[in-house]
Amino acid sequence: MSSQDPPPDPEPSDPEAGGDPDSDPECSDPWSDPDTALFLTRFSFWFGGVLYCCIGILGLAGNAAAVRIFTLRDMRRFFEHRIKGYIR
Repeated sequence: MSSQDPPPDPEPSDPEAGGDPDSDPECSDPWSDPDTALFLTRFSFWFGGVLYCCIGILGLAGNAAAVRIFTLRDMRRFFEHRIKGYIR
């Protein structure tokens, strides 16, 4: 082999030499594992569904409480004076 010849291509099943890692039987896809799929399904149900809805309900309840508080007579006067102060 002369100095101008390109190096030979690595074996396709040798991931350490730069080959395709999908063809290596010891390097399987971690997402295809049934236990991982079950975990991801449960995780997405609880955190993407239930927890998301609970946070939304808490936000709506907080906004409703804020509207109730801001409509009280004392608070209405407070905001009227505050808005007048911003205008001046």
